[in-house]
Amino acid sequence: MGCRQSPCSTRACMNRDHLQQPEKHPPAYFSSISKCIALSIGLLCLVEQSLSHANAETSTEQQSHNWIWVRSHQGAHETLLFKKRFQVDHARTTAKLKFAPCYASLRIKIDGTLIGVASPYQAMQEITLHHPLSTGSHSLTVEAVGVDGPSAFFIELMLANNVHPSMIIKGNTNWTATRSSSSNQTQSPPETIVNLGPVRSGFSRSIKQRVGIDALDNYEQWKLALRESASDLKNAAKFSIADDFQIQEVPFSSDPEVDLGSWVSMTVDAAGRLIIARESSGLLRLTLSAKGDSIKSTEWINRDLKECRGLTFRFTELFANANNSKGLYRLRPDGDGFGEPELILASSGGVGHGRNDLVVGPDQMLYSIHGDAVDLPTDAIDHTSPYREAAKGSKTREGHLLRINPDNGSVEILAAGLRNPYGIDFNSHGECFTYDADAEHDMGAPWYRPTRMLHLTTGGDFGWRGVTGSWPAYYPDHPDNALPGLDVGKGSPTTVKFGTRSNFPANYRKGLFVLDWAYGRVLLINLFPRGSSYSMTSETFLKGRPLNVTDLDFGPDGSMYLITGGRKTQSTLYRVTYTGKRKPLASADTEDVTVHQVKCKTFSAQSRRSRGQLEACLNGEINEEQFKSAWKQLSNTDPWISHAAARVIERWPASQWEEKALNETNPAIAVRALTCLIRSQECQDVTRAIRRLVGLAQQSGSQISRNHLHDSVQEYALYGIQLAISLSNGTSSQITPELVDTLATMYPATNVSANAAANAAASRFNFVPNRLLSGLLATLGDEHFARKTIELISQNTVPEQRLHFLYVLRNVAEGWTPKLRRSYFKHLAMAADELGGAGLPEFLQRIREDAMKQVPAGERSRLAAIGAATAAANQPATSIPAAPRAFVQTWTVDQILSGSELTGDQARGKQIFSAAGCVHCHRFGTDGHLIGPDLTAAMRRYSRRDLLTAIVRPSDVIAEDYRSVQVLTNDGRVYSGQITRGGDFRSPILRIATDPGHPSHVIEIKKSEITSRKNSKISWMPDGLLNTFTHQQIFDLVAYLESSR
Repeated sequence: MGCRQSPCSTRACMNRDHLQQPEKHPPAYFSSISKCIALSIGLLCLVEQSLSHANAETSTEQQSHNWIWVRSHQGAHETLLFKKRFQVDHARTTAKLKFAPCYASLRIKIDGTLIGVASPYQAMQEITLHHPLSTGSHSLTVEAVGVDGPSAFFIELMLANNVHPSMIIKGNTNWTATRSSSSNQTQSPPETIVNLGPVRSGFSRSIKQRVGIDALDNYEQWKLALRESASDLKNAAKFSIADDFQIQEVPFSSDPEVDLGSWVSMTVDAAGRLIIARESSGLLRLTLSAKGDSIKSTEWINRDLKECRGLTFRFTELFANANNSKGLYRLRPDGDGFGEPELILASSGGVGHGRNDLVVGPDQMLYSIHGDAVDLPTDAIDHTSPYREAAKGSKTREGHLLRINPDNGSVEILAAGLRNPYGIDFNSHGECFTYDADAEHDMGAPWYRPTRMLHLTTGGDFGWRGVTGSWPAYYPDHPDNALPGLDVGKGSPTTVKFGTRSNFPANYRKGLFVLDWAYGRVLLINLFPRGSSYSMTSETFLKGRPLNVTDLDFGPDGSMYLITGGRKTQSTLYRVTYTGKRKPLASADTEDVTVHQVKCKTFSAQSRRSRGQLEACLNGEINEEQFKSAWKQLSNTDPWISHAAARVIERWPASQWEEKALNETNPAIAVRALTCLIRSQECQDVTRAIRRLVGLAQQSGSQISRNHLHDSVQEYALYGIQLAISLSNGTSSQITPELVDTLATMYPATNVSANAAANAAASRFNFVPNRLLSGLLATLGDEHFARKTIELISQNTVPEQRLHFLYVLRNVAEGWTPKLRRSYFKHLAMAADELGGAGLPEFLQRIREDAMKQVPAGERSRLAAIGAATAAANQPATSIPAAPRAFVQTWTVDQILSGSELTGDQARGKQIFSAAGCVHCHRFGTDGHLIGPDLTAAMRRYSRRDLLTAIVRPSDVIAEDYRSVQVLTNDGRVYSGQITRGGDFRSPILRIATDPGHPSHVIEIKKSEITSRKNSKISWMPDGLLNTFTHQQIFDLVAYLESSR
């Protein structure tokens, strides 16, 4: 979805034309540190170039993605092999894979190497391959296993470089397909592939084209709304908005006669008037002009209710979630006004993450959503698991969803385990959604999870528990959670609202608008029915500064109204209107015309009914027929249905189905039933249950090459073992030795090729089992655990995953050698370089303190000195002492590679790497910094030619994370350089290193003063940086870098 400047803010909008200034290459020969920068930045840049500029194919079929499958689908759980052979005529520096399943599990292989995996209900994935394809013949294979539902998939492989047009391979009818027997892997005759129609718009859009926050986004943009006058605020406002829309401020026709205050919520009455809640106290009513473009009058309707974060009408009655009044209130109509507020529901607890949004559901009940500062009601009907801590009498801090009948006062807990969900709304199917907050304090920690869209299914526990000040930290996500719908990233959620009542085009009316207060955004969430839930994608609809949006609604004419406010900022009312060409309403669903799309809609409707039947059993005791039906559904590949089935099973006495669970032969049913049994804490034979789970984990892990549904079984089984050990109070100790022996053979798990594992999405498939296995072995004890885990840390490129392994190692007492100890404390010191939240330094200090307790007293001072020295060494050098090197010759890649008789010396290469000053900007092993890329595991992913090509031509391909930027400030100054890593992402200051020869030369710019930005097409390092090295020296340096293979 394109964006343009809003007509109301053309003068103030971001204008990249200011930055169209000629770029200059750095001098031909920099100091030796520059040579090192060229070497290492170019290496990682080679494989991560943005592909947006390169697309040579223009036909309609090539421009769109299409779902494909075979014509004669004989049933679920059969393996189909889709293959495409292709020829690469010119070496490609970048390879990017994009794929998504539709009721099918996928295993993607290139030239026989496993690259990516997708479960049947997973969203689209993008993987950057860290090993470009050479010239010659290659194959792209998709092993697909259909499950219940209209199975299909789409796939795209894009190969690119800066010289030749992009090569794009997409799944289509030109591929070959065969059927593979699950028993002997024999192949059947070729199958006919059918094109099932286009993938719906928005579903396959690149992740980078959707929503993202980077270092230049200002977390404190809302402070721009702290203006002394409305005119100051108006002059400061800047916006960008989706094509064919405009945003305009709705002004007052005359000076209002009431104290407006700061606004936090709104609703629209039957007459089209806006009811607005003030942050401090009171409710206002704003009457708009006939055209809706100005405010005619403002009046009080209540002065006493404090900070009403949720407002809604139920018939003629107004209901208010008064956060600081700690209750839900009803205001009955009285003439043209309202009577005194009546308390419907009082709630105890705090007010920070408090009583938030309020909406009337399809059943005409009130739905109220609360943050984790509000206490769970103890006398409500609870639809969540009876095994939860709260259900057993413990007090927990967790956000929750309540359903309230205002006619009789009944209260039900429908979902819990939330942090601070602010908004709530229902779609046309009657399904409920919210946008939950992250714990930004924890950013950078392995237990951090971003803001996320949630489908609030009945009985769902989304895992969050407020543990402020608690140590050790915990993981809010585990296999038995209700599933998140979409990770959005950084943000500060406020209201959500479907566009149902708008007069916008069909995709906007079906979409969910969500507000991000901190970064001044309105996002559009696209929902695509998938089984009993939805796949979701996101895109930016509106962005501004200041735009500290607190609520939105739609007027009688279908226009969107937005209010800003909060933290005593000056509030503004905005109106968003559609200005584009309107299509007939009959064409609103034109995308739902293919047979496949109709089948998907029909299957989704059936799946939602199945889930609804299970959820209907969660408000009390169940009967035997309901239990039997739920037991079968435990193996349903729809994770929302199997989750609901597990909640039903938990309402039947555990003693009556323990033996059934222990003897269950279906792995998917067995692993979920055994997890429920252990959660009940009523299991009579914990040892037997653990042994059964170990067998399931081993079985699923060994079936990585043929059973596509292994991952959920293995993850469930390992989680069940972990849960059993933590809840057994020592009764499982008798099987600890055999348990350790078995788990140690499974650790570390390597399910995906190292080629793809460097990609954060792909690395999850290795990390999830390793996270669970490492936690278990750290608790149980294994003499080889420390060595294996240090090796994992050294190989891993994802900071959060590295920190997890440092975290689990902190209390391990056995298996250490002096070398392993030194390596551990060096890695721990280097973690301070990473970007994180305010809590990351404290987390690292606590890990260090715990780890030091396991060190013999005589070694502590030495290891403390290593950590301190590493931390000091990780600070950028204040100067680069090495003198410029003499010119040798202008090298080409082929000339360098022609020296096949030369043998590089790693020791000399290390000396060159250090003497040249490379360690001042790049990390190799446990030495160096992160101004440039980490080179530790680079050569496991790149060939020697890749390395040398990147050094000789560094600007050909520039990695996104290491692109130089140019920023323009509001006083007309332009700054160029590389954004430094580390620190708190919420900082209002942008730090840019401006000189590759002096990386400590950093300038600081207030983000509030930045008016525009652009990425540079020129690498921060100059060309020709190998020209000061001899042939032998180049081979020595390469040998050193290749030593990490």
